[in-house]
Amino acid sequence: MASADIREQLEDSFLSCSICLQTFNRPKALPCLHTFCADCLRDYVTSRYDAIGHFPCPICRQNIALPTGGVSGFPNNHFIIGLCDAVHGSQRAHGTQEGASRPKWSGERTPLLLVAQNNHFAEEKPNQIIRRFGQYGNTQNQMRQPTGIAVSPYTDDIFVTDSGLNTVTVFTATGNVIHSFACDCSVRGVAITRGGTLLLVVSNAGNSLLREYTIHGEQLASYGSFYSQENPFGIALTSRNQAVVTSLGQNCVHILNSRFKPSVRFGSKGRGSTHFSMPYYVAINADDELVIADSGNHRIKIHKLDGTFVREFGKQGSKVGELFYPMGLCVDRYKNVFVADANNFRVQVFSATGNFIGTPVKDTFEYGLDVKPVNVAFLRDNVLLVMLRGSRFCEIQAYVIDSEKYAPKKSPKWTDCFCC
Repeated sequence: MASADIREQLEDSFLSCSICLQTFNRPKALPCLHTFCADCLRDYVTSRYDAIGHFPCPICRQNIALPTGGVSGFPNNHFIIGLCDAVHGSQRAHGTQEGASRPKWSGERTPLLLVAQNNHFAEEKPNQIIRRFGQYGNTQNQMRQPTGIAVSPYTDDIFVTDSGLNTVTVFTATGNVIHSFACDCSVRGVAITRGGTLLLVVSNAGNSLLREYTIHGEQLASYGSFYSQENPFGIALTSRNQAVVTSLGQNCVHILNSRFKPSVRFGSKGRGSTHFSMPYYVAINADDELVIADSGNHRIKIHKLDGTFVREFGKQGSKVGELFYPMGLCVDRYKNVFVADANNFRVQVFSATGNFIGTPVKDTFEYGLDVKPVNVAFLRDNVLLVMLRGSRFCEIQAYVIDSEKYAPKKSPKWTDCFCC
């Protein structure tokens, strides 16, 4: 039996699909030797290239001819199946039976799916970059798999969690490192409490869902006593200091009261209005509604605090207003939603009702073929922080945003029709 450390290394390096980030399910090998889940590959091909008869490999872009019978005609990768059998047991790699749950994803790797570079995007100049900071590396002040980002409303300091190094790094508003501290568990999302402390989403921390730290790294408390199977990820705080935490393991959302005790849980795996598939990140709008990145379903969902479904927008694709594995998101004062559209290599903006507004950041693959935005946050009202991650590349970029450009257009009054 493989040890936990070896199993985690194998999962990260060999057993995770680059599209869905989960353990391979019926792995199919392409002629270029890259491997993907059968269902993930089928979604990728049918959404873009089914009528063409060939498609670029999502990783290396080699042109691949679609065999007779479609994706099912590609050979199974028996080496990966055997490796999965050795690490997890035979039921994982050979495909789940109908109704059975899919293997859980246990890593935090960046998806490597690349899309064809096209000109579907609206004609909009990218906003000006005013600074770039952070760099890839394995030391405590560097980043390997940055995941969460939060800005202190009191000091404008920027807090970044790294799920690869299990560290929290604190930057000034100008991008200088103040300090960093390490945690003895896996860290994901981060939020700032009313008292100025840090709430970290954690795993491999017993049964805890959250830990509270001072900004200097002193642990104050742990919350949750039965969350060991949740695989939590994103976090946001409501105006009443309630914590909203997303769960990848259960494809649900947890709401904890102001004392961080369990209050509401809703959602399950699926595609309906009450379902999720890999809900990575969550944000809160001015109405205290939850704005959730339902990444596996390629959409954004709005729910009330009691779990009531409000609306959804987005669908899989690369045209304006379409999404491909949306990740981090944030909301401005007009309730516009800024989305890190990761596998389309851009940040898109949607109105409160879900209408496409603009693309302030695009073509992040120019920094590297697999460099994509994985999270976003606002520094004050007009500076957008974009977290970029790729192979041996990590960086945070600050963009000046013309917030008034995205302000809702006022409907003309009937008196405006009269002139002197």
